This record gives sequence, C-alpha cells and structure tokens, in this order.
Amino acid sequence: MAVPTIATRLRAQDGNTLLLFPFAVLVLLVLGGLALDAAVAFQADRRAVDEAAALANDIAGVLDPAAFLTAGGQVRVDAAFAEVATRAANDRLAPDLVCDHVVDGAQVEVTCSGSVRPIILPALGGLTGIDVGGTVRTSAVQR
Repeated sequence: MAVPTIATRLRAQDGNTLLLFPFAVLVLLVLGGLALDAAVAFQADRRAVDEAAALANDIAGVLDPAAFLTAGGQVRVDAAFAEVATRAANDRLAPDLVCDHVVDGAQVEVTCSGSVRPIILPALGGLTGIDVGGTVRTSAVQR
C-alpha cells in the first residue's frame, strides 16, 4: 500500500474551504457596519462643529453699542443677542444638538453637543448612542 503524498491529501479536501465563506461574509458585514457607523458619527460631529462655528460668528457679529459708548470705545459682544441667538439655534437644532454659549467681553465660546444613533451597532448588541460635539471660540475684533 502506497503512502499518500501531501498533494493527494490536499486534493481530497477541495470542499473544506467552502465552509469558511459564511464566516468571511459575516466578518465583512460587521466591518462594513462599523465603517458605516463611524461615518455617521463623523458626519454628526462635523455638523456639531459647523453649527457651533456658525452660532459663534453670528454672536460675535453683533456688538453692544451701549458698552462701546460708555466704556471708552471698548468692544463687547451683545449678551442679550447671544441669548436670543442661542435659543433660536436650539429650537432649530432640537433634539439632535444642544448649543450653549459663554460671552466674556469680546470673546465668544460656543459648544454644541448631542447624540447620534448608530445604524448597525445596536443590532450587534453594541452602542445605542454615540456622543458628538464641538466647541468654537472666536472674538469680535477691535480695529
């Protein structure tokens, strides 16, 4: 009786690699889902930063004329307008994002934060929400 060679043994196992394909498809689906959820989180994070920048620019663009006249020409951001603008932004962005502002003289800092629901991870028993947010600091320039 002849001893089978390695090539003969490998030819006899042709169908064994077919058993790996369902596992490979599952791995590809999970990796695709992770990429999709990462893209959703990145897009939401960019939106939070963009909204914070837009609100900060709006607030910094409105100066307090009374402070300018009474404080010897010192530039200050109008705090009342900042409140109104932040409230309007929160009404427009709710419930996805919530923005808050801090006004310190001519400096404005706006923070927008929220949570985004991933698409694939909840089905895999993972995260049910990804926190996103951004902070932008700007100032009214005195010339």
